[in-house]
Formats: sequence, C-alpha cells, structure tokens
Amino acid sequence: MSTTDTANANSKQIVLVDDNRYVHLQFNRLLADMSEDIELFAYHCAEDSRQFLDEHKPAMLFLDALMPDRDGFTHLSNLRKNPLQQSTFVVMMASTDYAQNRYLANELSVVEFLIKPIPTKQIISTIKRYIDRDNPY
Repeated sequence: MSTTDTANANSKQIVLVDDNRYVHLQFNRLLADMSEDIELFAYHCAEDSRQFLDEHKPAMLFLDALMPDRDGFTHLSNLRKNPLQQSTFVVMMASTDYAQNRYLANELSVVEFLIKPIPTKQIISTIKRYIDRDNPY
C-alpha cells in the first residue's frame, strides 16, 4: 500500500479526502495491516483530490462532509458528473448526524454515512463490504 501520485493498475484504489490528519493516520495504519493490494490516495482538501478523481476510478472514495475549501456534498455532486465517478462507491464521513446531510448523501448515491470518530473496525468492515463489489449505480 502506498500514498503516491501514480496509480498501480493491479491494486484496489481507495481515495480519502479529509482535512483531519488523524483520519489520515488511522487509514494509513489500518490499510497497511489489512491488505497489500489496496492502495490509498489521501488528500487534505477537495481541490487537491480533483485531478486524480478526474482521471481515475477508485474502488472506493471516503469523503469528509465538511472541509475548509468545499463541502463534501458539493464536491461529490461535481464528481458525479464525471463518467468515471458516476458509479464509485462513496462513503461520507461527518462529525454530526443531521437528517438533511443523510438526505443529500442518499441523493448522491452515497453507500454509507459514518459519524466521526469512526471505530477502526467499522472502517474495515465498510471497506470489506464494498471493495470487491461492482456498483449497480
């Protein structure tokens, strides 16, 4: 597993977009232990992730609902316009659990809505649930 700018064609790619460095550390640790064929591409803001997501179709995208540059819902709405991202499994992460946020996530075909802090076991089970599936969207 690595956090690089180039994608390995044989790996399962997970993209993390979250401004919290502790979330990045958590994902790096758990993915290092989980599987050698999962490659993590981690970004601290929506804008930094845009070029990669414009050019690649990851197996999963973990997206923070609230970031300094753009909220996750707006970012995902823009990403869904790209044919590569129309069927990507997206997991939205938020510090608060508001019905409006869950509604927006549902409208954007988010497969999971997780409330921070997220237990490592929950992240692992979420990844295992979706990493090898084909998205029906």
